[in-house]
Amino acid sequence: MLLSASPPRANAAATAVVATTNTAAATPTATLAKTNAWPTAEFLVERVVERSAWNETQQIRNRYSFTRRHITDELTDKGLLKDRKDRVYEATPIGGVSHSRLVLKDGQPLSAKEAKKEAEKEQKAWEASTTGLQQPITPDKGRSINHDLVQRFHFEVIGEELFRGRRSYVLTMEPKSRDLPVKQLQDNFFNKLGGKVWIDAADYEVAKAEISLREKVPILLNLIGAMNKFTIHFRKQRLPEGVWLTDRSWVDLETRKLMLNSHVNHLLEWRDFKLVGPAPTNFVPTSATPARAPSPSPTPAPGPPVTPPKP
Repeated sequence: MLLSASPPRANAAATAVVATTNTAAATPTATLAKTNAWPTAEFLVERVVERSAWNETQQIRNRYSFTRRHITDELTDKGLLKDRKDRVYEATPIGGVSHSRLVLKDGQPLSAKEAKKEAEKEQKAWEASTTGLQQPITPDKGRSINHDLVQRFHFEVIGEELFRGRRSYVLTMEPKSRDLPVKQLQDNFFNKLGGKVWIDAADYEVAKAEISLREKVPILLNLIGAMNKFTIHFRKQRLPEGVWLTDRSWVDLETRKLMLNSHVNHLLEWRDFKLVGPAPTNFVPTSATPARAPSPSPTPAPGPPVTPPKP
């Protein structure tokens, strides 16, 4: 089933995705009463790392077919719409690797030439899967949540909410310092991220996140350019098989390359997930008993009043 709804205007894209993420109709969210029984941030983050490793091993997204819509809005310096690209893709696993086929451009069917080109690309993917020429499946290191990534941040449990009818813990994340080690070029970017994440209390999946750059990222000491702004909001959907897949993501990106400024919004939506082939195995965390944050020491009860001695 293809997406047919008209996309929102560019300057309303951010409002649309944030509103959808927080409205009860689309993604029910309700704050629960504070308790002293929250797990520690360290325990939750460790379980999230385990869950991410399991997702990589199971190649979750490569097990499903789905429809993906990608709206790209190029904006002026004042945030007005300058250009829009709206693409809809049908994705399906071919030889264990997800392959996307373009089916709609700006709400219109492809031309005969474009459709032929997409069919040829898909045929090549099938041929590669049967002849052994297909690229091997490897974990996506740029998207995985591992110890190297999480150790850069200070996490704190600040609340407990219902997200899509399920209990989740809300954590803040901020860089531990402004002078974190840089081993790869991308570390300059990761080291400056901060925001909030929602961790499902049962599955230990990051079900929702709101993350942004805390300061701009220069490129080659600002000589080539800089990433002035980056914000991403995403949410995930829990499928009947017990896995979570992103169903909505919004990115706001402002960059400078030499003397040219760029401001682009990306709105992505995934739907119609269908399992193709065997279901993944169940995720089993190393520890199912949460480490609890220490409760504050009780205030001693006041003793009886002291009667001053008579002179």
